[in-house]
Amino acid sequence: MKSLVIVLLFASVLVLSLLLGPGLSFGDSFRLWLDYLSGGQIDQLQAALLEYRFWRAMTALLIGAALAVAGMILQAVLANPLSDPYILGISSGAGAGVALAALFGLPAAFSAIGISGNLVAGLTGAGIAIAVVIAFAGRMRASMAGSLVIVGVMVGSFLSAVALLALSMAPGREQGAVLLWMLGDLASPRHGPAQTAVLAASVLLVAMITIWRRRELDLLLTGEESAFVAGANVVRWRIFFIMLAALVTASAVVIAGTIGFVGLFVPHLARLWLGASHGKLTVGVLILGALTVLAADTLSRTLVFALNLPALPCGVVTALIGAPYFLFVLRRKIWQS
Repeated sequence: MKSLVIVLLFASVLVLSLLLGPGLSFGDSFRLWLDYLSGGQIDQLQAALLEYRFWRAMTALLIGAALAVAGMILQAVLANPLSDPYILGISSGAGAGVALAALFGLPAAFSAIGISGNLVAGLTGAGIAIAVVIAFAGRMRASMAGSLVIVGVMVGSFLSAVALLALSMAPGREQGAVLLWMLGDLASPRHGPAQTAVLAASVLLVAMITIWRRRELDLLLTGEESAFVAGANVVRWRIFFIMLAALVTASAVVIAGTIGFVGLFVPHLARLWLGASHGKLTVGVLILGALTVLAADTLSRTLVFALNLPALPCGVVTALIGAPYFLFVLRRKIWQS
């Protein structure tokens, strides 16, 4: 019954995402989609708007799935219920890369040769952050997961300072776009098949490997001592899973910036729903994460249009709604125990 409810909710949010938004009313969108899908003749500009909505919805689904599965992995590997995809400084590294690119005018230079400068800069910054954390992880003993979190927080803090410094020195026309991206924005006009394919490939790869190696994640979640007694190489598997989480996080961050709270609360909700076994849990977090970001993006687009707002980043919506909802669920869980 729970699975049916989730599937129906997922389908409803997806349909609403395709029908709601600026440019067309709900009724006009419905009629245009019918004409578009049936092969009827519609205006070229309207067809472009429908395609933009479709690829934006696909991007939102995949970003939500990526952040949720990354949060699930890190909460198990670091044995820390407060871990999220950004705890290791990945988003700060990407933000520093994008801000430095804006400072030195790299986006315009790269766009001249058909390459996204922000994408290159974001991946480079995220890669530097990941490399530093992995280097420390390889030197740490199995019992030092807490120290690894501290390393990630320090790397993230340093790179956040670099990002803010570069942003303060960047040209004024670049500051607004970079700041909006750093807040978690899905309003980019660059949504399309290529971007979606890259995201889908990274999410699918990590999800398949996570399900395949679910036993190691289950062992790490029970504690490092239990995992060691069971014969698991804690340090090796920790590095392996951190790299998986870093891959999907970096893929999501360079496209949409920091969409907070999804990777933190979605794995907890999925555990309440499906339990702690990472076989079923991986599927659950993928669905709930995708649903959460798609719903938040749909709401942000609708509010921007209805209230005539200049912008409302998706990351702001996830934090404003996710935090109180998570506290509500947690309160019910505690009071019932």
